[in-house]
Amino acid sequence: MWVNSRVLQIAGITRDTTHPAGGVIDRDSKGEPTGVLREVSSRDIEQFVPQVSEEDQAKAIKVATDEMLSYGIVGFTDAAVRRDIVAGFSRYARSGGLKQYARGCIVWGPNSGGSEVLIAQRQAWAGGRLKLDCVKMFLDGVPIAGRTAAMIAPYQQSGSQHHAHGADENRGSN
Repeated sequence: MWVNSRVLQIAGITRDTTHPAGGVIDRDSKGEPTGVLREVSSRDIEQFVPQVSEEDQAKAIKVATDEMLSYGIVGFTDAAVRRDIVAGFSRYARSGGLKQYARGCIVWGPNSGGSEVLIAQRQAWAGGRLKLDCVKMFLDGVPIAGRTAAMIAPYQQSGSQHHAHGADENRGSN
Protein backbone atom coordinates (compact mmCIF):
# COMPACT_ATOMS: atom_id res chain seq x y z
CA MET A 1 0.00 0.00 0.00
CA TRP A 2 1.18 3.52 -0.75
CA VAL A 3 0.06 6.42 1.44
CA ASN A 4 0.98 10.09 1.75
CA SER A 5 2.56 11.89 4.70
CA ARG A 6 -0.83 12.98 6.07
CA VAL A 7 -2.02 9.38 6.31
CA LEU A 8 1.25 8.40 8.02
CA GLN A 9 0.64 11.21 10.53
CA ILE A 10 -3.00 10.20 11.16
CA ALA A 11 -1.92 6.58 11.65
CA GLY A 12 0.91 7.60 13.98
CA ILE A 13 3.62 6.01 11.82
CA THR A 14 6.93 7.76 12.46
CA ARG A 15 10.65 7.00 12.20
CA ASP A 16 10.32 5.34 15.63
CA THR A 17 7.52 2.95 14.59
CA THR A 18 8.79 -0.61 14.48
CA HIS A 19 7.91 -3.03 11.72
CA PRO A 20 4.90 -5.15 12.72
CA ALA A 21 5.36 -8.91 12.66
CA GLY A 22 4.86 -9.93 9.04
CA GLY A 23 5.15 -6.41 7.65
CA VAL A 24 7.62 -3.80 6.48
CA ILE A 25 7.50 0.00 6.64
CA ASP A 26 9.82 1.28 3.91
CA ARG A 27 12.12 4.11 4.98
CA ASP A 28 14.30 6.66 3.21
CA SER A 29 18.03 7.13 3.82
CA LYS A 30 17.24 9.29 6.89
CA GLY A 31 15.03 6.61 8.44
CA GLU A 32 11.75 8.40 7.73
CA PRO A 33 8.78 6.34 6.50
CA THR A 34 8.31 6.73 2.72
CA GLY A 35 4.62 5.82 2.67
CA VAL A 36 5.19 2.33 1.24
CA LEU A 37 3.66 -0.21 3.64
CA ARG A 38 4.19 -3.85 2.80
CA GLU A 39 2.15 -6.88 3.80
CA VAL A 40 0.75 -6.66 7.37
CA SER A 41 1.89 -3.02 7.71
CA SER A 42 -0.93 -1.94 5.42
CA ARG A 43 -3.65 -3.51 7.58
CA ASP A 44 -3.20 -0.90 10.30
CA ILE A 45 -4.02 1.83 7.76
CA GLU A 46 -7.32 0.35 6.60
CA GLN A 47 -9.14 1.68 9.67
CA PHE A 48 -8.36 5.24 8.51
CA VAL A 49 -9.70 4.80 4.97
CA PRO A 50 -13.12 6.46 4.60
CA GLN A 51 -16.00 4.20 3.65
CA VAL A 52 -17.20 4.60 0.07
CA SER A 53 -20.93 4.44 -0.63
CA GLU A 54 -22.34 1.64 -2.74
CA GLU A 55 -23.44 4.25 -5.30
CA ASP A 56 -19.90 5.68 -5.56
CA GLN A 57 -18.49 2.16 -5.87
CA ALA A 58 -20.84 1.49 -8.80
CA LYS A 59 -19.81 4.79 -10.43
CA ALA A 60 -16.13 3.86 -10.06
CA ILE A 61 -16.75 0.44 -11.63
CA LYS A 62 -18.51 2.16 -14.53
CA VAL A 63 -15.60 4.55 -15.14
CA ALA A 64 -13.05 1.73 -15.00
CA THR A 65 -15.00 -0.67 -17.21
CA ASP A 66 -15.86 2.05 -19.75
CA GLU A 67 -12.13 2.75 -20.02
CA MET A 68 -11.47 -0.97 -20.54
CA LEU A 69 -14.10 -1.11 -23.26
CA SER A 70 -12.48 1.82 -25.04
CA TYR A 71 -9.43 -0.45 -25.47
CA GLY A 72 -11.49 -3.45 -26.55
CA ILE A 73 -11.27 -5.37 -23.27
CA VAL A 74 -14.37 -7.56 -23.13
CA GLY A 75 -13.56 -9.70 -20.11
CA PHE A 76 -11.46 -9.43 -16.97
CA THR A 77 -10.76 -10.97 -13.59
CA ASP A 78 -10.66 -8.94 -10.40
CA ALA A 79 -8.22 -11.02 -8.37
CA ALA A 80 -9.06 -9.42 -5.01
CA VAL A 81 -12.75 -8.78 -4.39
CA ARG A 82 -13.26 -7.69 -0.80
CA ARG A 83 -16.35 -7.15 1.29
CA ASP A 84 -16.03 -3.36 1.12
CA ILE A 85 -16.41 -3.21 -2.68
CA VAL A 86 -18.57 -6.18 -3.59
CA ALA A 87 -21.89 -4.35 -3.12
CA GLY A 88 -21.11 -1.63 -5.67
CA PHE A 89 -19.63 -4.12 -8.11
CA SER A 90 -22.73 -6.32 -7.76
CA ARG A 91 -25.11 -3.38 -8.08
CA TYR A 92 -23.52 -2.21 -11.32
CA ALA A 93 -23.44 -5.72 -12.80
CA ARG A 94 -27.04 -6.45 -11.85
CA SER A 95 -28.21 -3.15 -13.37
CA GLY A 96 -26.97 -4.36 -16.77
CA GLY A 97 -24.31 -1.66 -16.90
CA LEU A 98 -21.41 -4.12 -16.90
CA LYS A 99 -20.76 -4.95 -20.55
CA GLN A 100 -17.74 -7.19 -20.03
CA TYR A 101 -17.64 -10.67 -18.60
CA ALA A 102 -16.17 -10.25 -15.13
CA ARG A 103 -14.86 -12.89 -12.78
CA GLY A 104 -14.27 -11.95 -9.16
CA CYS A 105 -11.98 -13.81 -6.78
CA ILE A 106 -13.03 -13.33 -3.17
CA VAL A 107 -10.15 -12.60 -0.80
CA TRP A 108 -10.06 -15.29 1.86
CA GLY A 109 -7.78 -15.99 4.78
CA PRO A 110 -7.54 -15.91 8.53
CA ASN A 111 -7.21 -12.09 8.56
CA SER A 112 -9.62 -11.25 5.75
CA GLY A 113 -12.31 -9.74 7.96
CA GLY A 114 -15.58 -11.56 7.37
CA SER A 115 -14.66 -13.20 4.10
CA GLU A 116 -16.39 -16.42 5.19
CA VAL A 117 -19.73 -14.59 5.03
CA LEU A 118 -18.84 -13.18 1.61
CA ILE A 119 -17.97 -16.65 0.34
CA ALA A 120 -21.24 -18.04 1.71
CA GLN A 121 -23.21 -15.21 0.05
CA ARG A 122 -21.25 -15.12 -3.20
CA GLN A 123 -24.19 -16.29 -5.32
CA ALA A 124 -26.34 -13.52 -3.86
CA TRP A 125 -23.73 -10.94 -4.97
CA ALA A 126 -23.13 -12.48 -8.39
CA GLY A 127 -25.38 -11.32 -11.20
CA GLY A 128 -25.47 -9.83 -14.65
CA ARG A 129 -22.05 -10.54 -16.13
CA LEU A 130 -20.33 -10.83 -12.75
CA LYS A 131 -19.35 -14.28 -11.52
CA LEU A 132 -17.78 -14.73 -8.07
CA ASP A 133 -16.43 -18.22 -8.56
CA CYS A 134 -12.85 -18.14 -7.32
CA VAL A 135 -10.96 -17.39 -4.12
CA LYS A 136 -7.80 -15.32 -3.64
CA MET A 137 -5.50 -16.40 -0.83
CA PHE A 138 -2.36 -14.58 0.24
CA LEU A 139 -0.02 -17.29 1.45
CA ASP A 140 3.36 -15.60 1.42
CA GLY A 141 5.10 -12.31 0.83
CA VAL A 142 7.40 -11.07 -1.90
CA PRO A 143 10.75 -12.89 -1.79
CA ILE A 144 13.06 -10.48 -3.60
CA ALA A 145 12.22 -6.75 -3.69
CA GLY A 146 9.80 -6.63 -0.77
CA ARG A 147 11.66 -9.13 1.38
CA THR A 148 8.40 -10.03 3.15
CA ALA A 149 8.26 -13.73 2.28
CA ALA A 150 8.76 -16.36 4.95
CA MET A 151 12.14 -17.91 4.26
CA ILE A 152 13.97 -20.93 5.63
CA ALA A 153 17.04 -18.74 6.25
CA PRO A 154 17.25 -14.97 6.87
CA TYR A 155 17.64 -12.56 3.95
CA GLN A 156 21.24 -11.65 3.17
CA GLN A 157 22.71 -8.40 1.88
CA SER A 158 24.88 -8.64 -1.24
CA GLY A 159 26.12 -5.33 -2.61
CA SER A 160 23.15 -3.07 -3.26
CA GLN A 161 20.79 -6.00 -3.87
CA HIS A 162 18.82 -7.91 -1.25
CA HIS A 163 18.96 -11.66 -1.75
CA ALA A 164 16.93 -14.41 -0.20
CA HIS A 165 19.10 -17.32 0.80
CA GLY A 166 18.29 -20.17 -1.51
CA ALA A 167 16.17 -18.11 -3.93
CA ASP A 168 16.41 -18.90 -7.60
CA GLU A 169 17.25 -15.42 -8.88
CA ASN A 170 16.81 -16.37 -12.52
CA ARG A 171 13.15 -17.05 -11.89
CA GLY A 172 12.74 -14.45 -9.13
CA SER A 173 11.02 -16.86 -6.77
CA ASN A 174 11.75 -18.87 -3.66
